[in-house]
Amino acid sequence: MRELRFRGISLDTNEWVYGYGVVQNIEHNEARIINSTGGNMMHNWDVKPETVGQFIGLNDNNGFDVYEGDILNVNYSGHLMKEAVVFSTGGFKKSYLGDENENHALPFTSLSSKNVEVIGNIHQHPHLLQETPSC
Repeated sequence: MRELRFRGISLDTNEWVYGYGVVQNIEHNEARIINSTGGNMMHNWDVKPETVGQFIGLNDNNGFDVYEGDILNVNYSGHLMKEAVVFSTGGFKKSYLGDENENHALPFTSLSSKNVEVIGNIHQHPHLLQETPSC
């Protein structure tokens, strides 16, 4: 079973924080990442709600965790495509811009960590989705 982990950008430090739980108040546009350090110690951080993303259970070819909102270089038999990780219709999917700038979201099928590399995320590096990858 996949370990549930979350991340978000801290409102205080503008850095990523990581934890094992998330609390969101949609009505007030608030979110908090929660982490336990063992025993009765709990840490929590107020984060930018739009940056909250869940670990998808996959590591890239460099061993980095892949989270919802990450931008990936995916190698399809020598052809690189840039794809964003999204949560849609009950599951994690890879999203890319098609020929007419149409957004496509497809399930993660037959992806292995050896053909995936995290190159950024949609919150800090949205320009990466517009650039053409090089092989």
